[in-house]
This record gives sequence, structure tokens and C-alpha cells, in this order.
Amino acid sequence: SAARNRRVVSAFYAVEPAQNLYEILGIPATGSSISDIKKAYKEMARKYHPDVSPPERVDENTRRFILAHEAYETLSNPQSRALYDGDLA
Repeated sequence: SAARNRRVVSAFYAVEPAQNLYEILGIPATGSSISDIKKAYKEMARKYHPDVSPPERVDENTRRFILAHEAYETLSNPQSRALYDGDLA
């Protein structure tokens, strides 16, 4: 659920320093195309999806999956990416 996802993300940020969205996806902040963003997200989704995680890593991988999804949602939309990039500057 959305509420559970927010709790997981909040818990993640409580124990790990915040990374920027480009770092989460492992791509450079400058010069990354929508295609690069999509490719990086798909790789992370395959790697960290809770359904394919070993039982002992489900919580950690769920956090990573949610963060990757949020990064993808923001960076794959030109308007939200421009706003985000403006905040980074």
C-alpha cells in the first residue's frame, strides 16, 4: 500500500544518508537520457523486486526497489526532472 511504502522509505532515510535520485539509479546527473534512466530503473527493478528477493533480504530490497521507482518516476518525467534538477543546483 502507499502508506506502507511511505513508512519503508521513511525508515530507509532514517538509517541511510539520503542519496540523490541519480545516485540511486547509478547514472550521471548530466547527460542521462530518458532511455538511460529507464534502462537503469529496469536493471534495479529486476535486481531488487521483493518478489525475487531472498527471504533475508526482502526488507532491504523492498526499500531499494521503492527508492528506484521514485527516482524513475521523477527523472523520467521532463517537468518533474527539471524541477528536481533545479533543486540540486
